Amino acid sequence: MLSRYWRFYISLSVVSIVLGILLATQFRTTMEIQKQVGNSSRRYQSLINVLDQARKKQAELTAQVAKLRQELEQNKSGVPETGRAAEVSKEINQIKMLTGELPVQGPGLYIAIDDREATATQVFSGDIKDIINILRYSGAEAIAVNGQRVVSNTAVHEAGRNLLVNKVPINRTQGIPYEILAIGDRDNMESLLKVTYGLLADLQGAGVKINLSKVDRVDIPAYKGGMVFKYGKTGASPGGGG
Repeated sequence: MLSRYWRFYISLSVVSIVLGILLATQFRTTMEIQKQVGNSSRRYQSLINVLDQARKKQAELTAQVAKLRQELEQNKSGVPETGRAAEVSKEINQIKMLTGELPVQGPGLYIAIDDREATATQVFSGDIKDIINILRYSGAEAIAVNGQRVVSNTAVHEAGRNLLVNKVPINRTQGIPYEILAIGDRDNMESLLKVTYGLLADLQGAGVKINLSKVDRVDIPAYKGGMVFKYGKTGASPGGGG
């Protein structure tokens, strides 16, 4: 009788211990999931804010280009390009560099991203777009991904395990899957990339190799595609109707 009692007691004790371990594990897992969800939400909202700022900046540049072009035409009037006309022409060239119509060079960042040995994840188009938007927000004057200039209508999409940038399969440079170049304030760009809700740290934690370097000279090509406007046009008078 005593032997059966102790067997029952021992079995009950073992079950209680196992149940306690399972409950503790479930609790820790639930807390970790809630923590990750909270971090993801904050990171997502941060990147939405970055994207909004980048879009506003692009809209401002587009309006400035149109205004300067109109002023340039008014000042030329068949006379030599001197005075204000030359100044406006210079401003237009500067904005063309910002909008991708001209190649540009200057100090900036070199970012190499290699996911070939990562076991937990791969780099997706969303990761590249997040990096682009952070660079824009940090004041980057020009950006390129594997030789493709990033402009206002640049799209980044998956194509199997590779990416399309500007609808072009990116060409890998020196065996590195993804290479991003940016011209601008190197310290500011580097700082925002490292602190914006752990974007780079998350990738590195999943086994992705990232080399971020500040360099004295970055050469970024002009945008190779064409700008197609479906609704916009130049020379429209305010309030003009059809």
